[in-house]
Amino acid sequence: MIEFALLLPFMLLLIMMIVEFGFALHTGISVNNAASEAARYAAVANPSDVDCAPGSIEYRALRTGTGNLLCGEVTVLYQDVGGTDAIERGDGVAVFIQHEYQTITPLGAFLSMVSGGTIPSTFTLSACSDSR
Repeated sequence: MIEFALLLPFMLLLIMMIVEFGFALHTGISVNNAASEAARYAAVANPSDVDCAPGSIEYRALRTGTGNLLCGEVTVLYQDVGGTDAIERGDGVAVFIQHEYQTITPLGAFLSMVSGGTIPSTFTLSACSDSR
């Protein structure tokens, strides 16, 4: 019984690390996929110019991002290839997403407390994708 009491904190820490890594990896892949899908949508479709409205590039990224993205985290930049100020078919578009990932287990708060605040409990996950 003593061995169990000694190993329990380490086992719980290991389980929390595995769970946290899995959720962070899923969120990172989701952010990357959302940026790629939004850039592709902007290149082939005729998206709306209104930010975060249905049919816009930002809305497409939010829908693809499995519900964990916010509208303010998506930035769309156009590359004017034709030399005109208007956005035309064939111009490049880049979608940049910068998402603040909040840890879901107490591991983040624990590491922040133990390290004196040098290890944060939130991490920035970012992805950029361009298409023409």
